[in-house]
Amino acid sequence: MGLKTISLRRQGVKFRRLINQARDAWSDFSTSAFSLPVTDMLAPATAPIAPVAREFSPNPGGLTLHSYVPPHLPSGAALVVLLHGCGQEAEEFATQTGWRALAMKHRFALLMPGQVEANNRQRCFNWFRADDMKRDHGESGSITAMVAAVLKTTHADRRRVFITGLSAGGAMTANLLAACPDIFAGGAVVAGLPAGAARNMVGAMTRMSGHGGEHSAAELAAMAYAMAPVGYSGPWPKLSIWHGQNDKVVAPSNGAEVALQFAALQGLSQSVTTPIGSDGSQLTAWGNNVELRSIAGGEHVYPTQAAAEIARFWGIIP
Repeated sequence: MGLKTISLRRQGVKFRRLINQARDAWSDFSTSAFSLPVTDMLAPATAPIAPVAREFSPNPGGLTLHSYVPPHLPSGAALVVLLHGCGQEAEEFATQTGWRALAMKHRFALLMPGQVEANNRQRCFNWFRADDMKRDHGESGSITAMVAAVLKTTHADRRRVFITGLSAGGAMTANLLAACPDIFAGGAVVAGLPAGAARNMVGAMTRMSGHGGEHSAAELAAMAYAMAPVGYSGPWPKLSIWHGQNDKVVAPSNGAEVALQFAALQGLSQSVTTPIGSDGSQLTAWGNNVELRSIAGGEHVYPTQAAAEIARFWGIIP
């Protein structure tokens, strides 16, 4: 009994050490690029956004809704959902990434869910919590309820709903694309992680560091398929993945796994890689539905050029 007691105590010490390391890493994560003023980490600002907050129900995740709808929105316009990163404001994220200017110029609607400190001290979307990942539950349920509310009050086309997010918002984007493939026509994961990558904070920090993700394409696809509606056999959303090669917050291997995951869901196994410019950036494409952009020198940011390229990939701007 004495040896067993000592062994159990050692295991307890190791577990507590792991928890403390995860907490320290989470603190570093929340005070990294995300906590900088948004103007320091994204594209130059355009005119301040004037969001329109709307009431919606249900709201199981306790999120806030903000939207931008250009005047005289044409019938059949697209709706783009933007999920900010930790420590960011939903409206500023829309402006600083260039999505607001694109929406104004090309006449499509924006929906910007906002996280609150009551849910997460650093205002990160809780992409790693089972209750917030599941369709119609928690934060995922709030976001899809917002989509329904905005579609109801605008002329946007429910067949042209797209979603993109950065880091925590990118990971939540992947979750939503897996859980709600019948709602979203396309998505873009920027500096994010695969759908279903983690179920708790320790797992989240492990996956962000690039560990614990040694899965085959089939295994990654199974993780996503398990989140979809039972028996779902319809089309899967188009997906553009962007990840900086120098990302120190979310390891670049995660971007590659997102691409493999959604390519496998669509039965795509053959890819073609071509250079983007002469700086070492690369574009890997699986047919016309999944692409991975690996950005040379890129850190943990939403690249300046990403919004326009993503919108073209989705086919909502020329």
